[in-house]
Amino acid sequence: MTPADIEVLVEGLDHPEGVCLGSDGMLYAGGEAGQLYRFTSAVEDLREVGRTGGFLLGLAADGDGGIQVCDSKRRALLRIAADGAVTVRAKGFTLPNFPVFAANGDLFVSDSGDYWHERGTGTIRIIRADGTSETFHRGPFRFANGLALSADQRWLYVVESRSGTILRISAQVPDSEPELVSRLPPERVPDGLSLTDDGRLLVSCYTPDELWLVEPSGALTCLLRDPTHELLVCPANTLLHAGRIYVANIGGWSVAGIATDLRPGRIHRPRGLHQGSA
Repeated sequence: MTPADIEVLVEGLDHPEGVCLGSDGMLYAGGEAGQLYRFTSAVEDLREVGRTGGFLLGLAADGDGGIQVCDSKRRALLRIAADGAVTVRAKGFTLPNFPVFAANGDLFVSDSGDYWHERGTGTIRIIRADGTSETFHRGPFRFANGLALSADQRWLYVVESRSGTILRISAQVPDSEPELVSRLPPERVPDGLSLTDDGRLLVSCYTPDELWLVEPSGALTCLLRDPTHELLVCPANTLLHAGRIYVANIGGWSVAGIATDLRPGRIHRPRGLHQGSA
Protein backbone atom coordinates (compact mmCIF):
# COMPACT_ATOMS: atom_id res chain seq x y z
CA MET A 1 0.00 0.00 0.00
CA THR A 2 1.06 3.59 -0.66
CA PRO A 3 -0.48 6.99 0.20
CA ALA A 4 -2.03 6.94 -3.28
CA ASP A 5 -4.34 4.18 -1.99
CA ILE A 6 -5.80 6.44 0.72
CA GLU A 7 -9.16 8.06 0.00
CA VAL A 8 -10.59 10.79 2.21
CA LEU A 9 -14.18 9.63 2.67
CA VAL A 10 -15.70 12.25 4.99
CA GLU A 11 -14.32 15.60 6.10
CA GLY A 12 -15.48 18.21 8.59
CA LEU A 13 -15.19 16.01 11.65
CA ASP A 14 -13.75 17.47 14.85
CA HIS A 15 -10.59 15.40 15.41
CA PRO A 16 -12.17 11.93 15.33
CA GLU A 17 -10.51 9.27 17.49
CA GLY A 18 -13.01 6.40 17.24
CA VAL A 19 -14.87 4.83 14.33
CA CYS A 20 -17.32 1.92 14.48
CA LEU A 21 -20.12 0.21 12.57
CA GLY A 22 -23.54 0.54 14.18
CA SER A 23 -26.23 -2.11 14.36
CA ASP A 24 -28.12 -0.02 11.78
CA GLY A 25 -25.33 -0.50 9.21
CA MET A 26 -24.23 3.14 9.47
CA LEU A 27 -20.74 4.34 10.39
CA TYR A 28 -20.10 6.38 13.53
CA ALA A 29 -17.21 8.56 14.69
CA GLY A 30 -16.62 10.81 17.70
CA GLY A 31 -15.46 14.40 18.11
CA GLU A 32 -13.37 16.59 20.40
CA ALA A 33 -16.43 18.43 21.78
CA GLY A 34 -18.33 15.21 22.46
CA GLN A 35 -19.98 14.98 19.05
CA LEU A 36 -21.20 11.63 17.75
CA TYR A 37 -21.30 11.62 13.96
CA ARG A 38 -23.21 9.20 11.74
CA PHE A 39 -22.32 8.79 8.08
CA THR A 40 -21.84 6.51 5.11
CA SER A 41 -18.91 6.80 2.73
CA ALA A 42 -20.66 9.79 1.12
CA VAL A 43 -19.90 13.14 2.78
CA GLU A 44 -23.40 14.44 2.13
CA ASP A 45 -24.74 11.78 4.53
CA LEU A 46 -22.75 13.16 7.49
CA ARG A 47 -24.95 14.04 10.49
CA GLU A 48 -24.30 14.88 14.13
CA VAL A 49 -26.66 12.64 16.10
CA GLY A 50 -25.63 13.33 19.69
CA ARG A 51 -23.25 15.30 21.91
CA THR A 52 -21.89 14.68 25.40
CA GLY A 53 -19.96 17.91 25.97
CA GLY A 54 -16.78 15.94 26.59
CA PHE A 55 -14.16 14.40 24.25
CA LEU A 56 -15.05 11.09 22.62
CA LEU A 57 -12.31 8.50 22.20
CA GLY A 58 -13.11 4.83 21.43
CA LEU A 59 -16.59 3.65 20.39
CA ALA A 60 -18.47 0.34 20.41
CA ALA A 61 -21.98 -0.29 19.07
CA ASP A 62 -24.52 -2.32 21.01
CA GLY A 63 -27.35 -4.26 19.38
CA ASP A 64 -30.13 -1.87 20.44
CA GLY A 65 -29.11 1.10 18.33
CA GLY A 66 -26.83 2.71 20.89
CA ILE A 67 -23.14 3.59 20.80
CA GLN A 68 -20.98 3.10 23.89
CA VAL A 69 -18.47 5.95 24.03
CA CYS A 70 -15.35 6.63 26.10
CA ASP A 71 -15.52 10.28 27.17
CA SER A 72 -12.10 11.35 28.40
CA LYS A 73 -13.22 14.78 29.63
CA ARG A 74 -16.13 13.40 31.67
CA ARG A 75 -14.01 10.38 32.70
CA ALA A 76 -16.92 8.08 32.04
CA LEU A 77 -18.26 5.36 29.78
CA LEU A 78 -21.45 6.77 28.25
CA ARG A 79 -24.15 5.47 25.95
CA ILE A 80 -25.64 7.58 23.18
CA ALA A 81 -29.00 6.25 21.99
CA ALA A 82 -30.32 6.47 18.45
CA ASP A 83 -32.33 9.55 19.42
CA GLY A 84 -29.24 11.26 20.87
CA ALA A 85 -30.07 10.70 24.54
CA VAL A 86 -26.95 10.35 26.69
CA THR A 87 -26.75 8.08 29.73
CA VAL A 88 -23.88 7.15 32.05
CA ARG A 89 -22.92 3.47 32.22
CA ALA A 90 -19.82 3.78 34.42
CA LYS A 91 -17.87 6.58 36.10
CA GLY A 92 -14.61 6.93 38.00
CA PHE A 93 -12.10 6.43 35.18
CA THR A 94 -8.77 8.19 34.95
CA LEU A 95 -8.82 8.22 31.15
CA PRO A 96 -11.34 5.86 29.50
CA ASN A 97 -9.95 5.11 26.07
CA PHE A 98 -11.39 2.13 24.20
CA PRO A 99 -14.31 -0.34 24.69
CA VAL A 100 -14.81 -3.83 23.26
CA PHE A 101 -17.80 -6.12 23.81
CA ALA A 102 -17.80 -9.83 24.64
CA ALA A 103 -20.69 -11.96 23.39
CA ASN A 104 -22.37 -12.07 26.83
CA GLY A 105 -22.59 -8.29 27.04
CA ASP A 106 -19.52 -7.69 29.18
CA LEU A 107 -17.72 -4.56 28.02
CA PHE A 108 -13.95 -4.31 28.52
CA VAL A 109 -12.68 -0.72 28.70
CA SER A 110 -9.08 0.44 28.79
CA ASP A 111 -8.38 3.06 31.45
CA SER A 112 -5.14 4.47 30.12
CA GLY A 113 -3.64 6.12 33.18
CA ASP A 114 -0.69 8.51 33.09
CA TYR A 115 1.16 8.42 29.76
CA TRP A 116 4.43 9.67 31.25
CA HIS A 117 4.59 7.39 34.28
CA GLU A 118 7.61 5.12 33.82
CA ARG A 119 5.90 1.95 35.13
CA GLY A 120 2.45 2.91 33.95
CA THR A 121 -0.82 3.33 35.82
CA GLY A 122 -3.23 1.90 33.23
CA THR A 123 -5.88 -0.71 34.03
CA ILE A 124 -8.72 -2.59 32.32
CA ARG A 125 -12.25 -2.10 33.61
CA ILE A 126 -15.26 -4.34 32.91
CA ILE A 127 -18.87 -3.17 32.73
CA ARG A 128 -21.32 -6.05 33.04
CA ALA A 129 -24.57 -6.33 31.12
CA ASP A 130 -26.47 -5.52 34.32
CA GLY A 131 -24.58 -2.23 34.68
CA THR A 132 -22.23 -3.23 37.51
CA SER A 133 -18.55 -2.54 36.94
CA GLU A 134 -15.18 -3.35 38.48
CA THR A 135 -11.48 -3.41 37.71
CA PHE A 136 -10.77 -6.52 35.62
CA HIS A 137 -7.00 -6.14 35.40
CA ARG A 138 -4.93 -3.91 37.67
CA GLY A 139 -1.99 -3.78 35.25
CA PRO A 140 -0.19 -1.57 35.59
CA PHE A 141 -0.15 -0.93 31.84
CA ARG A 142 1.98 1.75 30.27
CA PHE A 143 -0.93 3.71 28.81
CA ALA A 144 -3.47 1.01 27.97
CA ASN A 145 -5.14 1.98 24.70
CA GLY A 146 -6.75 -0.07 21.90
CA LEU A 147 -8.32 -3.45 22.71
CA ALA A 148 -9.41 -6.48 20.68
CA LEU A 149 -11.00 -9.76 21.74
CA SER A 150 -9.87 -13.03 20.16
CA ALA A 151 -12.40 -15.06 18.16
CA ASP A 152 -12.63 -17.73 20.88
CA GLN A 153 -12.92 -14.98 23.55
CA ARG A 154 -9.99 -16.45 25.48
CA TRP A 155 -7.67 -13.49 24.99
CA LEU A 156 -7.95 -9.75 25.28
CA TYR A 157 -5.30 -7.93 23.27
CA VAL A 158 -4.07 -4.64 24.74
CA VAL A 159 -2.04 -1.83 23.17
CA GLU A 160 0.54 -0.21 25.44
CA SER A 161 1.15 3.11 23.72
CA ARG A 162 4.01 4.20 25.97
CA SER A 163 6.08 1.04 25.46
CA GLY A 164 5.10 0.38 21.83
CA THR A 165 3.93 -3.14 22.63
CA ILE A 166 0.93 -5.36 22.00
CA LEU A 167 0.11 -7.60 24.97
CA ARG A 168 -2.53 -10.20 25.63
CA ILE A 169 -4.24 -11.12 28.89
CA SER A 170 -6.84 -13.75 29.73
CA ALA A 171 -10.35 -12.49 28.99
CA GLN A 172 -11.69 -15.00 31.50
CA VAL A 173 -9.31 -14.76 34.49
CA PRO A 174 -8.85 -11.35 36.20
CA ASP A 175 -5.30 -10.09 36.72
CA SER A 176 -3.70 -12.83 34.62
CA GLU A 177 -0.02 -12.43 33.74
CA PRO A 178 0.29 -10.28 30.57
CA GLU A 179 2.02 -11.95 27.62
CA LEU A 180 4.00 -10.09 24.97
CA VAL A 181 2.54 -10.53 21.47
CA SER A 182 4.72 -8.09 19.56
CA ARG A 183 6.78 -4.95 19.93
CA LEU A 184 6.81 -2.21 17.31
CA PRO A 185 10.11 -0.65 16.21
CA PRO A 186 11.43 2.22 18.34
CA GLU A 187 9.77 5.66 18.23
CA ARG A 188 6.34 4.24 17.37
CA VAL A 189 3.24 5.08 19.40
CA PRO A 190 0.58 2.44 18.67
CA ASP A 191 -3.00 3.45 19.37
CA GLY A 192 -5.78 1.25 17.95
CA LEU A 193 -6.37 -2.44 17.21
CA SER A 194 -8.64 -4.25 14.75
CA LEU A 195 -8.80 -8.04 14.64
CA THR A 196 -8.99 -9.85 11.29
CA ASP A 197 -10.95 -13.02 10.64
CA ASP A 198 -7.74 -15.06 10.51
CA GLY A 199 -6.40 -13.85 13.85
CA ARG A 200 -4.09 -11.07 12.73
CA LEU A 201 -4.08 -7.63 14.32
CA LEU A 202 -4.20 -4.33 12.46
CA VAL A 203 -2.38 -1.69 14.49
CA SER A 204 -2.73 2.04 13.87
CA CYS A 205 0.10 4.31 15.00
CA TYR A 206 -0.60 7.76 16.36
CA THR A 207 2.94 8.63 15.35
CA PRO A 208 4.48 8.21 12.86
CA ASP A 209 1.47 7.95 10.53
CA GLU A 210 1.54 4.19 9.93
CA LEU A 211 -0.56 1.03 9.82
CA TRP A 212 1.02 -2.28 10.89
CA LEU A 213 -0.10 -5.88 10.64
CA VAL A 214 0.79 -8.33 13.43
CA GLU A 215 0.80 -12.05 12.64
CA PRO A 216 -0.23 -14.59 15.32
CA SER A 217 3.49 -15.38 15.60
CA GLY A 218 4.18 -11.74 16.47
CA ALA A 219 5.87 -10.99 13.14
CA LEU A 220 5.32 -7.42 11.94
CA THR A 221 4.65 -5.88 8.53
CA CYS A 222 4.29 -2.17 7.90
CA LEU A 223 1.28 -1.95 5.57
CA LEU A 224 1.31 1.77 4.94
CA ARG A 225 3.06 4.97 5.92
CA ASP A 226 2.13 8.53 5.02
CA PRO A 227 5.39 10.48 5.26
CA THR A 228 3.71 13.79 4.45
CA HIS A 229 1.16 13.64 7.31
CA GLU A 230 -1.64 14.67 4.95
CA LEU A 231 -3.93 11.66 4.44
CA LEU A 232 -3.07 9.67 7.54
CA VAL A 233 -3.03 12.33 10.25
CA CYS A 234 -2.26 10.72 13.61
CA PRO A 235 -4.42 7.67 12.83
CA ALA A 236 -6.07 6.56 16.06
CA ASN A 237 -8.58 3.75 15.54
CA THR A 238 -9.53 1.64 12.53
CA LEU A 239 -12.51 -0.36 11.34
CA LEU A 240 -12.46 -3.23 8.85
CA HIS A 241 -15.69 -3.21 6.85
CA ALA A 242 -16.84 -4.01 3.30
CA GLY A 243 -13.38 -4.28 1.76
CA ARG A 244 -12.01 -1.13 3.36
CA ILE A 245 -9.90 -0.05 6.27
CA TYR A 246 -11.64 2.97 7.77
CA VAL A 247 -9.18 5.21 9.63
CA ALA A 248 -10.10 7.92 12.15
CA ASN A 249 -7.59 10.79 11.85
CA ILE A 250 -7.51 12.38 15.29
CA GLY A 251 -4.85 14.84 14.15
CA GLY A 252 -7.19 16.21 11.50
CA TRP A 253 -10.83 16.35 10.43
CA SER A 254 -11.49 13.25 8.40
CA VAL A 255 -12.12 9.53 8.19
CA ALA A 256 -10.07 7.91 5.44
CA GLY A 257 -10.68 4.69 3.55
CA ILE A 258 -8.20 2.21 2.09
CA ALA A 259 -9.18 -0.74 -0.10
CA THR A 260 -8.06 -4.04 1.44
CA ASP A 261 -8.52 -7.80 1.26
CA LEU A 262 -8.32 -8.00 5.07
CA ARG A 263 -11.62 -9.25 6.48
CA PRO A 264 -12.90 -8.26 9.91
CA GLY A 265 -13.04 -10.58 12.86
CA ARG A 266 -16.36 -10.96 14.62
CA ILE A 267 -17.62 -7.87 16.44
CA HIS A 268 -20.19 -8.49 19.17
CA ARG A 269 -23.18 -6.16 19.48
CA PRO A 270 -25.17 -7.53 22.45
CA ARG A 271 -28.75 -6.54 23.14
CA GLY A 272 -30.75 -5.96 26.31
CA LEU A 273 -27.98 -4.23 28.28
CA HIS A 274 -28.58 -2.02 31.28
CA GLN A 275 -28.53 1.37 29.61
CA GLY A 276 -27.30 3.49 32.52
CA SER A 277 -28.61 6.59 34.27
CA ALA A 278 -29.21 10.07 32.92
